[in-house]
Amino acid sequence: MTIDWDPDDRDGDAENQFRSALSAGRFGDARTLIDERVSDANAPQWLVTSMLEDLGLSLAHAGHHDDAIAAFERALDLGWNVVPDGRCEIARVLLLAGRSAEADVLWRRLRDADPDGVWTLNAGGLAYGEVGRDEQAVEWLAAGLHVAIGRDDPEHVVDQMSDARRVSLRRLGRELDELERDVEAFRARAAAREHERLSELRTTTKQAGIPMRGRPATIAWLTEADITATRERWPTWVDGLDHDEPYGERRARM
Repeated sequence: MTIDWDPDDRDGDAENQFRSALSAGRFGDARTLIDERVSDANAPQWLVTSMLEDLGLSLAHAGHHDDAIAAFERALDLGWNVVPDGRCEIARVLLLAGRSAEADVLWRRLRDADPDGVWTLNAGGLAYGEVGRDEQAVEWLAAGLHVAIGRDDPEHVVDQMSDARRVSLRRLGRELDELERDVEAFRARAAAREHERLSELRTTTKQAGIPMRGRPATIAWLTEADITATRERWPTWVDGLDHDEPYGERRARM
């Protein structure tokens, strides 16, 4: 099957067709679009591997574990270069498929290759938590937290790892431990540093005669695709967190 698109809007139309195919579960059509990009010498490598990654995530979410692994392996063959290692997705899908022995071997290999990699430890902890192996999740996330706190958390991953670890601790019937108290202390120090930074900024701007009113804030807007990808990767962790109610739903009941 060949899927044609307007050459004047080739990229945008192909992207729309690809997203529509994934949303509708038409994975064969999605593969066809990927194959056409692979055969296009002008298609950037990152675009092809990104499409394969998205296909793999969708297949895994639909329970097509072998096909998901095949998509990730093809992406790796084409130079898929991400952090953490793309094989973390394969290890995660092996867990979802119930192939625990294979998954454990791969996770151990990935951890040995990147012992202080917070993103690898984070991915492993979330994956183990996703399949209810909370002992392993607690241990992997603890290792990641020790590394992140020791480095002053340049990746800004402490909150995510701690939140996920607390979900697993709660499911194990355990109270917060010394490490989580260290996390609280770290958060307090980070908040104090941020307050000091803002105070210095206010002083500097005041001396420069620049009015500074209100309270600075950082807002991250996620696309629908980003939210979907997060839920597909770590649904158990996401469901275990507290969520703000979507604005549209709040407004509808007002």
